[in-house]
Amino acid sequence: MKQVKLKPSLFLNAKSYKFSRVIFKKWSKKRSLKSKLKPIGLSKRSTRLKPKIKPNSKSKSAVKSKLLIKPTSSVKSKLKSKSKPKSKLKAVSTKSESHAEIRLRVMRKVWRAFSLGGVKTLQGKVVSIKDGVAKVLGLKTIKSGEMVYIGATNIRDHKANGMVLSLNKGYLSIVFFDGALTNIKCGDRVQRSFRLTSIPISLNLLGRTIDALASPLDGKSFIKSKRFQKVDTKAIGIIPRESVREPMQTGVVAVDALTPIGCGQRELIIGDRQTGKTSLALDSIITQLSFNTTYCIYVGIGQKKASVAKIHDFFFGLGLFEKQSRNRLVLICSSSSDSAVLQFLAPYTGCTIGE
Repeated sequence: MKQVKLKPSLFLNAKSYKFSRVIFKKWSKKRSLKSKLKPIGLSKRSTRLKPKIKPNSKSKSAVKSKLLIKPTSSVKSKLKSKSKPKSKLKAVSTKSESHAEIRLRVMRKVWRAFSLGGVKTLQGKVVSIKDGVAKVLGLKTIKSGEMVYIGATNIRDHKANGMVLSLNKGYLSIVFFDGALTNIKCGDRVQRSFRLTSIPISLNLLGRTIDALASPLDGKSFIKSKRFQKVDTKAIGIIPRESVREPMQTGVVAVDALTPIGCGQRELIIGDRQTGKTSLALDSIITQLSFNTTYCIYVGIGQKKASVAKIHDFFFGLGLFEKQSRNRLVLICSSSSDSAVLQFLAPYTGCTIGE
């Protein structure tokens, strides 16, 4: 019988090692394979393999003990790559971003969403609408508080008209900004904007009357800005803030004499209706515009549009405080006819502009 020539194998156990060595000696005299077939961990005299580790263990030393041929550089590089897994770091941006930075971040997220699950992660579908809250299926990678486009028209115009209220198991709860539920119906598409609820921040806000999303209410152009600041952010701590060292006058002698108020201090005006809380706040704004250089922000929540219009005409009309108001006053209005979401976001918008 003819003996079959065996090819050299990289991985040989202890039992087959001796037999394979005999075969190589007999059929491979022309090639000098003795140096290449030199086993790891064996002396010149001993031909028996003595593994120190159990063969079932999956450690690196067990893998090396099974090798009868010295590992090459490629094998060593693979072992090193397995031993050091790459760490996945997520960059969290807390500062305000420019248009270019937002564009780049959105493009990266869109590409990642397509690679994860395609269009299912970018678009969803309205299933039901109840009490101003829409139940949406899909959008698996969306975040809480992110703005969305609801309807084909808003998706085409890139106009955000909704916000993610809560993330439930299997569906989302989305509330509407405009409250126009007649234009939205079941089956409409919902698309992500990859941007949390934010407003433009710039000096162009001074002398304007806006809503909770920084949209103009005075009939002028939109706010032009390269920076956007998130509305729902953590407030600055006490230690980084400056101490209260400058007094602030309200213009009311009784309040200034009995209650000392400083710049940067929080003061609550509480009382029953029709007792003069708004008039006290407006007197303080008039005093600051006349005698100091303090920036003033007035937020009207749940008031009538007629009363806010009177305040707008008083400060920004042809009067005594027109010049000072154009440079140091911002009016934010969320009237009773607006949706509950805008009334909820109005004080956060005022604090974001102030900070």
